[in-house]
Amino acid sequence: MNITDNFQKLKNIETIKGICYGADNSESPCEDTIIHEHFLHLEIKGLLDEEFSCTASTLKEMVIGRLYTGGIIDSINDIENLVINETGNSAIIELSNIADLSVSKSDIEEKKIHRFGVISDQKKNIEINKEAVFALADFFKKDSKLHIATSG
Repeated sequence: MNITDNFQKLKNIETIKGICYGADNSESPCEDTIIHEHFLHLEIKGLLDEEFSCTASTLKEMVIGRLYTGGIIDSINDIENLVINETGNSAIIELSNIADLSVSKSDIEEKKIHRFGVISDQKKNIEINKEAVFALADFFKKDSKLHIATSG
């Protein structure tokens, strides 16, 4: 596999300083941390053409993860070339000879069902354990630089 990452990294997180106004029209200095959204166009000729929003710090990992979770590749070895341009807004992927280029959308859906146990086109009543969600958020907050900087 050949990865060509020409992207010059951008700041994902920035602290902005300014003036905050109170309900009584008082002014005080303040600062806030913001996250810069990044848009990436992902293309595999004849199979995938989409754009999504992400943070710019790990574009190649995001692309590979998207291909895997989307059922397009089974492993990193299915990618022959991955090229990210200088501005980081485009990723062109060529699949290797071992990748099945004749894969259909229904085949991709089958892979996702098998891999993750989900059917994307069907709506289900799902019970969500709120405590588990907040526990996971706390876990990510401790581990991720982005979550640490932005308080999750």
